[in-house]
Amino acid sequence: MNDPDIALPAHTFNSYVDVLGHHAQYRGAQLALTELSNLKDEGRRFTFSELDRRCRAIAAHLQAQGAAGERAALAFDNDADYLVSFLACAYAGVIAVPLFAPIQRHLAERFKAVTLDCDARFVLTTRAVSDRMQRADTVATPFSPLTPIYVDMIEDTLAPRWAPVHPASSDLAYLQYTSGSTGTPRGVMVTHGNLMYQGRYIQAGCDLQGNDRALSWLPLYHDMGLIVGGLQPLFSGFPLWLATPHAVVMHPERWLRAIGQLRITHTGAPNFVYDLCCDHVDLARLADTDLSCWAVAYNSAEPIRSSSIDRFVRQLAPLGLPPNAPHPAYGLAEATLAVSIKPRGCPPTVASVDAVQLALGVVRAPTEDAPQRKLVSSGRLALETRVAIVDTRTDEACPAGVIGEVWVAGPTVAQGYWQKPAETQTMFQAHTRDGQGPYLRTGDLGFMDEHGELFITGRVKDLIIVAGKNHYPQDIEETVESASTAIRPHAVAALAMEGEAGETVVVLAEVHRRLASTFDARATAQAIRTRVSEAHQVPVAEVVLLERGQLPMTTSGKIQRRASRDLLVAGAFLVVGRFSA
Repeated sequence: MNDPDIALPAHTFNSYVDVLGHHAQYRGAQLALTELSNLKDEGRRFTFSELDRRCRAIAAHLQAQGAAGERAALAFDNDADYLVSFLACAYAGVIAVPLFAPIQRHLAERFKAVTLDCDARFVLTTRAVSDRMQRADTVATPFSPLTPIYVDMIEDTLAPRWAPVHPASSDLAYLQYTSGSTGTPRGVMVTHGNLMYQGRYIQAGCDLQGNDRALSWLPLYHDMGLIVGGLQPLFSGFPLWLATPHAVVMHPERWLRAIGQLRITHTGAPNFVYDLCCDHVDLARLADTDLSCWAVAYNSAEPIRSSSIDRFVRQLAPLGLPPNAPHPAYGLAEATLAVSIKPRGCPPTVASVDAVQLALGVVRAPTEDAPQRKLVSSGRLALETRVAIVDTRTDEACPAGVIGEVWVAGPTVAQGYWQKPAETQTMFQAHTRDGQGPYLRTGDLGFMDEHGELFITGRVKDLIIVAGKNHYPQDIEETVESASTAIRPHAVAALAMEGEAGETVVVLAEVHRRLASTFDARATAQAIRTRVSEAHQVPVAEVVLLERGQLPMTTSGKIQRRASRDLLVAGAFLVVGRFSA
């Protein structure tokens, strides 16, 4: 345990410049950051003093280039250069724009669109990334007209030339461009004060201490990867091992082995990775792995499935995984990140509700013979964060037990969308009918129970309404996955499409590549239609079976349902089979 007088940053700290300065002064020789790109071999290591010095050196170079006050895109691999450069932007008074190395053509197009939207002048990268992009030749001049700054060419000897900058909490720290699960990507304006509050919030919600140890592989250009994966360990003053997303997706057993070997207490993933561990990890090969250290297995991708949690805990129990390790949470970029978090050491809260009443927007305990749905709580609120559950038709607060849109208020809410005042007004300045506010409209549906647990049930615009009843697409998608072994997990989209008699359900489902040419597509479609009808009492108007990799997803693995609908209408999918009722 750390000395309580120096252990964790005080809430009066305004930015990560203050945080790292504090750690460099009081625990400078302690390990802060280690690269573990392939989850096997350690790379560069930084103590808190070395990390602070590296940030000052890069910041000095940025200052010499006249970058203060400008926007700078970040284009790196998921490594120390990325995290250090993000922090160095704060040291230099530069507004960071976390992005990615735009090696593939679709990434290059989005990279250019984002940098144009925010009028970026600089791009921070490395020679290795730049050379790889040139070899890929996806775009003639991927960084043009930006001025590239190669941080791997900057020597630490520049550190003394840094002109100290200590941003105010109200100053803009970075633009988090949303991944576009529900619309056109927009730049969320996050202040240094928002970041400091999130640091305190996650620390309090997860009861993080200086003797915790973190491993993150989540992409640093995504809000979850940046804040809870990359920044939180530095905020709380404990060491971080940083890996690449590819390493976990390709070798999930390495992730589990590294957790045991490094005695990691704090690491997590979207829901699909926990399923990946259950489906593709040979526990016999991990017989010597001890996961009893894993206290916070965070999971905040949608949907969080009780079946996934139960299976993960059950299958990894022989390796010592604590039953209370799963850590459901809820957040979004517009709220900087976390809104609710399951308290550490408590089991996840799962509520069984009446499925018929749920379809009517009401939460009730099921009777003995009624169909049921299991809903996983996303945790509780902490500090000054507030939530209201609001009827979107009337803007009135919903009575207890009634589902509405989740509205959020407090220091966690970001400042709005970059250069989009009308959208900022609509989304960030909502007031209830009786004048309470301002609130952030999340677009998510949910309810709070009598114990203060927040349950997310779906998205407002994804809701499927058939014959006056609400159907949540994620529930239908989970049912579709169980209908046939030919269907790829987490690769299903249930859509609302307008038919002659009103709204109908259309199912898009990717098929395992090895089965695409041999399985009975018509029988699979019929099995899907039958299973959905039995489980949800709703007919499926059409089943569209797709080749692998067709459904558009966000960086955190969420299905982009509206984009899927647009692609279907445009005839842009590679279809294995299409079957109407």
